[in-house]
Amino acid sequence: MGRYLVIPNGIKSETVACGLRAAQYIQEKGHEVCALLEHAAVMAPSGARVLSPEAIGGCDCAVILGGDGTVLRHVTKLAAANLPILAINFGRLGYLAVNDPSELYDCLDRVFTGRYPVEARIMLGGRLLRGPAMAAEFTAMNEAVLHRGALSRPLSVRLTINGNYIETYVADGMIVSTPTGSTAYNLSAGGPVLSPDMSNFVVNPICSHTMSSCPIVVSGEDVMELWLKPTPALNDANAYGPVLSADSDVQIPMCAGDRVLLFKSRYCARMIKLKSDSFYRVLRQRLAAAGR
Repeated sequence: MGRYLVIPNGIKSETVACGLRAAQYIQEKGHEVCALLEHAAVMAPSGARVLSPEAIGGCDCAVILGGDGTVLRHVTKLAAANLPILAINFGRLGYLAVNDPSELYDCLDRVFTGRYPVEARIMLGGRLLRGPAMAAEFTAMNEAVLHRGALSRPLSVRLTINGNYIETYVADGMIVSTPTGSTAYNLSAGGPVLSPDMSNFVVNPICSHTMSSCPIVVSGEDVMELWLKPTPALNDANAYGPVLSADSDVQIPMCAGDRVLLFKSRYCARMIKLKSDSFYRVLRQRLAAAGR
């Protein structure tokens, strides 16, 4: 008997309904259904066993019903538990959640066999250093973004890679993107698209005031440091100033002189890939659908 963690987007009625159908089908096939504590109420009709994030490691697979945002909200804890993810798309684009709701039962049948392709995607680890102390630590699947917040003037950010000085950017901010996140904010900011199976990152200034500035593709083994250079505009730093965000979920106010270390996380996202479509075919379709 297998154990399957069902994760709907709890604020959308159609994903909750699909989650309950998935739970019923999983149980009919003789397997156990689990749910996260935050979804206990919406999944209660299924009789799902409620688990804390620390207890999900005993599951065989996570079934996510929602869009890419739903995947991003849960991927860090699923990656830490080494759970493969079957994502059913109820969103707009579907770079991560690529399976159609009409294919739910077929997808589950293939997962029940235990023989399915898994695409491992690197994630970004980060630490915010304030003086000698670590002020915050995070993991991101898409990107880390240092942006100016409500500050009216650009930031001055010094980039080093493996201790080697690269450039001091005067810009609205900086994006450090994974291959998965290269089709998100990085693409909108003029950065290159990377295939999701690559082990690289993109460092991309946002609206740089330096004409020679351009995105840089770096190795996944590199360690990047962004140093927020003190300037007169940052004297009142944190009433309205710059913010570090990770996948638009973690939001950390920053001070002048803060350093952000970015590197490949020890975790990776394990996405179940049941379709044979190439990444480039999906990319073309998604960009056309988005009107790009």
